[in-house]
Amino acid sequence: MFTNNTAVIPHKQNQLNPRFGQIKENSYPRIKEFTVYSALYGDDAHLDTFGSLETVFEPKDLKNTNSILILHGGEDISPSIYGQTPSKYTHASKKLSQRDRYEINLAEQAIKLGIPIFGICRGAQLACAIAGGSLVQHVENHVTSGHDITTSTEETYKTSSCHHQMMFPWEIEHELLAWTAPKLSDKYVIEHNEFIDVEIEPEVVFFPQIKTIAVQGHPEWMSFNSAFVQYCLEQVKRKLL
Repeated sequence: MFTNNTAVIPHKQNQLNPRFGQIKENSYPRIKEFTVYSALYGDDAHLDTFGSLETVFEPKDLKNTNSILILHGGEDISPSIYGQTPSKYTHASKKLSQRDRYEINLAEQAIKLGIPIFGICRGAQLACAIAGGSLVQHVENHVTSGHDITTSTEETYKTSSCHHQMMFPWEIEHELLAWTAPKLSDKYVIEHNEFIDVEIEPEVVFFPQIKTIAVQGHPEWMSFNSAFVQYCLEQVKRKLL
């Protein structure tokens, strides 16, 4: 449906999930009449532990406010969403892509209805931009088989990682829940190919004003029983539901 023009290979939404055939040990009882809305792709990102999955494309599809909306990973978002122009590293133009428009419309409707959002990779970055933040348009060493993150409660988890851009939430209201430890990138690029200094590489951020948890990694690629997935589910339960 959408053209992927990024140099970073995104998650193929129809690829075999590593948890295929695995029986979930569900420690999160399903919520009565709860819907897990998945924007554009039929991937529950393990959130079906809370309710039934439904793929949505338009704002009118968000009929149940007892729900959550997932924004998935993929190609770069347009920097115009956060008021910048593309750097030479950015694989998106000033013009919104079709996917940008679809997902912004869905997210804005979810916010209007009070539906919480769970953003993954691109979805996390889009949520950061919608909340009023911006992105670092290029980082290095984050397309890996995985790396460690440290949480605000001093725990360490292994997360999946496949991104070359990064949330920059420092000028808006947010709660930093987890970050890369130690830092991986040796360059941070914004518009006009300008290099900036970054002290912290955010991995999991809560945006209270839009009731969103933004996760830079890909929990949907990992086993349900992995420590990182369980951490994400616990954050969803505590912060969003």
